[in-house]
Amino acid sequence: MKVIEHGWKWVRPLGRRSGGPPHIVVHHQAGTGSTEAIHRLHLANGWSGIGYHYHVRLDGSVHRGRPEWAIGAHSPKANDSVGICFEGNYETRKTMPARQLASGRELLTDLRRRYPKATVKRHKDFVPTACPGKYFPLAALTKAAPRSIPTPAPRPENGRARSTPRRSWSRSGARAGAG
Repeated sequence: MKVIEHGWKWVRPLGRRSGGPPHIVVHHQAGTGSTEAIHRLHLANGWSGIGYHYHVRLDGSVHRGRPEWAIGAHSPKANDSVGICFEGNYETRKTMPARQLASGRELLTDLRRRYPKATVKRHKDFVPTACPGKYFPLAALTKAAPRSIPTPAPRPENGRARSTPRRSWSRSGARAGAG
């Protein structure tokens, strides 16, 4: 996935989040407009600059807002989370364009892979708002490919199964079957 970088100028240093994000918070723009326009609007609000970490445009392009390590400015009770803004008003727009949906799904899949403890939440899960809108396709966006595709165990050239027990790794990294 290609993420378009902007080289934003921040009016003050960005705060650094400690640890991984607890959530990935999705928003809608409640309209249309460029990532630069969001940056200017957030500057006018007195913020350091764009408050979202990503902006997914209707055409499917993905733009970087804040760096992922930075505290966001997108939801007062969840600014320690990664914020993604989707262009469009999904309170009135009933469908998300296919390219935006595909890019959003790819971005969410990547973030969920890198931050497996983070849960995907809507802006309205934290504050009283309609965001990301009643028609926002959260289920379609979070329906991702399996995190890993199982690969059949290799068989010896003679075609017989192995007689020694296989050792596997648990999610915590400890060996299972060892000992």
